[in-house]
Amino acid sequence: MSLLCGALVLAGCGETPAEPGGSGSTTSPATATDLPTTAATPTTPRTSPPTKPVTPPPPDKSGTSTTLRGKVSRVEVEGGCLVLDATNGGRYQLTGKVDDLRPGMTASVRGRVDPGLRSTCQVGPILVVEEVLESAT
Repeated sequence: MSLLCGALVLAGCGETPAEPGGSGSTTSPATATDLPTTAATPTTPRTSPPTKPVTPPPPDKSGTSTTLRGKVSRVEVEGGCLVLDATNGGRYQLTGKVDDLRPGMTASVRGRVDPGLRSTCQVGPILVVEEVLESAT
């Protein structure tokens, strides 16, 4: 008799009895592989925010004329733009009377910074050149 009881006890291990009024089927107990897992959350190292390059303020935001001297270059972005890398440390996109300016030359120009103008080259404030005062290659 004890052998029969032992067999019944072992037969019952690993199975869950059916719910009362259920279909009579049984289910296996959950194993470690059946348990939900949580993925490790990746951590990112703390870094300081990126720094933006500092561009000096335009010579005059009021739109009055100013004179700037610097090296003329051409930036090949969105069709290209003439740029003046001025001796004051600023970088200006040139527009207006720029027909006499060529990349590689050093020039002095009189013009006004127009903060309302936008550029696709995005190299700096736009200087509307009113006059080329001096240029040399």
